Amino acid sequence: MPNADFFPPVQYNPLWAVLAFVLLALVVAWFIAVPLLTRARPVVSEAAARAALAPAVRAHYLGMIDEVVRAYERAELTSRAAHQRLSALVRGYVHESSGYPASAMTLGELRRLNLPGLTGAVERFYPAEFGTDDSAAVATSAAAARRVVQDWGQLP
Repeated sequence: MPNADFFPPVQYNPLWAVLAFVLLALVVAWFIAVPLLTRARPVVSEAAARAALAPAVRAHYLGMIDEVVRAYERAELTSRAAHQRLSALVRGYVHESSGYPASAMTLGELRRLNLPGLTGAVERFYPAEFGTDDSAAVATSAAAARRVVQDWGQLP
């Protein structure tokens, strides 16, 4: 005969075991995620980022200089327009590769910065850009522009 004072153990709903497992997994995930998400990231300086991109940027600008020469040779550009584009290209390259705002500077401002390669090239472009003589040698000016692009940032 069964004992009237005896009650079988209460069965818990299996949902509580699943909930306990999920909570334990969340706590473990928290202790893993917080250190990973809040760790110090390596700081990449602007100069390092520019140096990493330098070969690609240099090749891009050398290609654009060659395109200006080809356009001049096909008579799509006048000497003045070719020199204006060459000037814009070397100034843009210097700005993109080093941060100097060369594209917005006058020749006098470039001289004060003491940037000999860039200043020499821009001085060479000025008479053909702003003068009345349209016979300046684009090939020679393009060679000067290439020298600026190739040598920029490699000087001590």
